[in-house]
Amino acid sequence: IREHLVPDGEPLRADRRAAIGPRRGAVELDQDNVEAWLALVTTEQDPAQKRAYFRRILELDPDNALVWSGLSDAHIVLAEIGGPRRAEHMGLAKDAALRALRIDPGL
Repeated sequence: IREHLVPDGEPLRADRRAAIGPRRGAVELDQDNVEAWLALVTTEQDPAQKRAYFRRILELDPDNALVWSGLSDAHIVLAEIGGPRRAEHMGLAKDAALRALRIDPGL
């Protein structure tokens, strides 16, 4: 799933930087547009910001298994970064992954 939603360690290319502006604009125009949020999350490099975007998408579409999986990935990255909340992020990653599998067992 990560390869579909998160560019795995890939540096932000000029074309991806250029894509961020219009995607943020689309979200600003329609805060309830799931597709705009999904497009924005694919351009984001900061795992904490990705987590926030995934949470917003789940407010709008709580049964989206791929987004739950993406949220799990974001928590794993945050846990890998370390810090005092490492165990908390791993627990949240597990919870999100299990939720994704409950929604779509074939995931």
